[in-house]
Amino acid sequence: MNFAQRIPAFAKVKLDSKFQLTGEPTFPSQAWEYIYRLIFLSSIQGKEFKHLDAKTLLEIFRNRTTLDFGDQKKWVLENWNLHHSRDLGSLIFLLAESGCIHLQDEDQKEDYENAGPL
Repeated sequence: MNFAQRIPAFAKVKLDSKFQLTGEPTFPSQAWEYIYRLIFLSSIQGKEFKHLDAKTLLEIFRNRTTLDFGDQKKWVLENWNLHHSRDLGSLIFLLAESGCIHLQDEDQKEDYENAGPL
């Protein structure tokens, strides 16, 4: 079962081995799934979900990818086309546009623009 079959909202997005939306970088499905799971697992707080702002999410992402990929982190992120914080922001907002996650009004793509390398 692939990611789109497990996440109903994601199934609405036309799937290919990579995702391309006009003006957005291409991200492989593994990147979409990894980020979705990271956000989901990091935001669970009992029976509720807590909001993760850009600064918190970037810190969690940097720490988790170091733990998960170790010395291969740079290679994995390059293969996922995640080079800079703005790329992560693009992917997060694409997940929101596809209905997989919900953002709050104060969440802005610009919050990821100048947060540096991943």
